[in-house]
Amino acid sequence: MNTRTASTVLPAAPSASPARRIARPEIPLAIALFVVVVGGWELAVRALDVSALVVPPPSAVALALWSGLISNAFTYHFGVTAYETLAGFAVGAGLGLVLGSLVSQFVLVEKTLYPYIVAFQTIPKVAIAPLFVIWFGYGMTSKVIITATIAFFPALANTIVGLRAAPADQIELLRAFTATRWQIFRMARVPHALPYIFAGLNMAAAFSVV
Repeated sequence: MNTRTASTVLPAAPSASPARRIARPEIPLAIALFVVVVGGWELAVRALDVSALVVPPPSAVALALWSGLISNAFTYHFGVTAYETLAGFAVGAGLGLVLGSLVSQFVLVEKTLYPYIVAFQTIPKVAIAPLFVIWFGYGMTSKVIITATIAFFPALANTIVGLRAAPADQIELLRAFTATRWQIFRMARVPHALPYIFAGLNMAAAFSVV
C-alpha cells in the first residue's frame, strides 16, 4: 500500500514592495535640511548685506572651491600637507616605539631618560612651535618636526604600557625554560602589547593632522 505524507506548506510572508525597500526617509530629510540651511544662509547674508569678509555666502565659497580645484592649487597644497603629516607621524611614532621598547626593558634607560621625556611632554607644543620655526625655517622641516613631537608621546606611552602588560606567569614560564630576554620580548611582551601599540598609533595619527 502506498502511503503519502502530507506536508503543510505555510504561505510565504508577503515581501516588501520594491518601492518600500528602496525608500529611506532619512536621505531626503538630510538633503532637505542641507538645502534649507544653505539656502537660508545665502538669503540671510544677502538680505542683511553682511560683508563677505565676515560671513561669505555659500555661492562665494563654492566659487572659490571650484577655482582652487581647476587651478590645481588645492591638489598641490594637499600633497604638501599630506607629506608633512605622514613624515612627522612616521618619525614621531618610530621614535616612540623604539624608545618605548628601551624604557620598558631597561630600568637604567627609564630612570635616566623618561623623566626628561615627561617634562618635555608637559610643555605646550603651541609654545615651542615658534622656536622650531626660528630654528628650522618656514619650510617643511619645521612642520615635520612639530608633527613628530605631537605624535611621539602617544606612541611612547602606549608602547611602555603594552610591553609591561604581559602576564607575569607567562614570563616566568619562559624564564623557567631558559628563554633569553629577546625571546621573552618577542614571544610574550610584543603579542600582548600590540593592542596598546595600535591604540597609540591611532591617537598619534589623529594628533599628527593638528
